[in-house]
Amino acid sequence: MIYKSKILKKDQLTHNIWSVYFEKPYGFNYIAGQYMEIDFEGRKFKDYPRNFTISSSPLDEYLTITTRWGKSDYKKKLFELDEKSEIKMDGPKGNFILDAKNDKEKVFLSGGIGITVFHSMLKFIDKEKLNMRITLIASFKKLEDIIYFDEFKKIANENKNVKIIYTLSQESIKGFEQGRIKEKLIKKYISDFKNVEFYSCGSFSFNASMEEILINMRVKLENIKYESIID
Repeated sequence: MIYKSKILKKDQLTHNIWSVYFEKPYGFNYIAGQYMEIDFEGRKFKDYPRNFTISSSPLDEYLTITTRWGKSDYKKKLFELDEKSEIKMDGPKGNFILDAKNDKEKVFLSGGIGITVFHSMLKFIDKEKLNMRITLIASFKKLEDIIYFDEFKKIANENKNVKIIYTLSQESIKGFEQGRIKEKLIKKYISDFKNVEFYSCGSFSFNASMEEILINMRVKLENIKYESIID
């Protein structure tokens, strides 16, 4: 369904990642994990409307997307839009969602900007005080690329069922795991890995890598969910 909305503000999270806040249209109800398509005046015909994960929680009074600044005509125009600029959003869409009624232990695996979908889920879990065991293992290249660090640590400190692990693939820094997400790292934090649900979100290559690792660990296919991010 298509809704009209306006940009409220834009926040810079890192050197190249921003969150864009939108008015939440009346009747726009979604489940944590879903996405929406965004269109706006001034977009060139050749640039199709883009899909963005909704990084805010369904309980928030606004909608956010979190994305990298880009060189494409679409991204340039999106970031040029001023506050109160009108946009159109088509959604919500997607089946990579958090089932709040299923309290089975879950492991979230994210690569880079793929963490945005888990931001929506974890904010919802925290606000609703769901009795759900969650481990997030998030991979970034360098410390400067990390987003949500303080927010997620606060959630974990206040909820004994939530564990947050960041790993850096191109830096070695005390307090962080080092390297890409591998079987050894997963097993370090997840002992009963055959009886949990895995959610993987990142690039196509990231998800392919996670699939290979989890299958080699003999995780059942029905316990593996994927969502690919094109940023």
